[in-house]
Amino acid sequence: MSMACSSTIARVWVLMLLFGCLPWVEPAATTSVVHNPPGPTVLQRRLPPTAVRLDETLTFQVLDLDPDLPNALVYVHGDAGTFDYFAPQVAHFRGRYRQVLYEREDCGQTRCLGCRIGYAASAHNLRRLLHQLGIGAHVVLGHSRGQELGAVYFSLRPEGLRGFIASGTAVLVEPSTSAKREAEELLRCHRAGALDLNRQCLDDLEPKVVALHQGLGCSVEEAREMVRYACSSWRPNAGILGGLDVSIGEQLASIEVPMLQLDGAAYRREIDRREAMTRHYRHGRLVLFPGAGHVPHLEQPVAFNRAVEEFLDEIGFAPAARW
Repeated sequence: MSMACSSTIARVWVLMLLFGCLPWVEPAATTSVVHNPPGPTVLQRRLPPTAVRLDETLTFQVLDLDPDLPNALVYVHGDAGTFDYFAPQVAHFRGRYRQVLYEREDCGQTRCLGCRIGYAASAHNLRRLLHQLGIGAHVVLGHSRGQELGAVYFSLRPEGLRGFIASGTAVLVEPSTSAKREAEELLRCHRAGALDLNRQCLDDLEPKVVALHQGLGCSVEEAREMVRYACSSWRPNAGILGGLDVSIGEQLASIEVPMLQLDGAAYRREIDRREAMTRHYRHGRLVLFPGAGHVPHLEQPVAFNRAVEEFLDEIGFAPAARW
């Protein structure tokens, strides 16, 4: 009797096993798993690292772009050395805001006045790419390769400036040490009479003034002051503009603050002063953060990060932890 009962139970067990009727006992190790809602997970939606080749001189490297985080973006501009230079900042912002967009520009020229054609294409392509990605606000960590003659980032990129201001962007202008060294050499040659930079600089900057005037709707004098002020931020000591336009250089020499000597509070006040230069623009704000050669952020990473994060909060960035 007992054998017949055991045999019957065994047959029933086999049948239930064949037809999937056995009760499923979840392993203890997985009982606390929280099931995701229908649809792909955030990890699955996240794009893999992608290099987008937009023209012959520019490569945009898109890393970990998450469609759920449309307003968190760090944008790094420059040559290969830029990425090593900004590695601590990129790591910090990437950990906090979770999205990083690199633009790499390698023109191979050392005195190309900022690769005007390349930069114009860069600004256009950047706006196009950001629009495609649905990104409306971003942070720019700019490495100033090729701008040795004092025509600073936005004075060479009026199209980019208009796009940056329209999107309420914080622009971090980081002059490179090598560029300053080359500018000092150009300045030495100029003072020795071996090179005439005055005419070259004025001829190059005046079209940028006109472009700023037309693009932003400000007066010509306001645009000219923006260019002059941008150039002043390049003047750690004797000043780059002193060799390019003596009259402008002398005017700026009296107001230039040696950023290298500023402590945290004074650094913040100087940033506020620079921000005040652009508050009258209706479409947003442009802020110039001094960088290498003034107050190297690698020496003051906490103060630098805090200042940037305060500004990001002001323009509506939400840290990843809040999402």
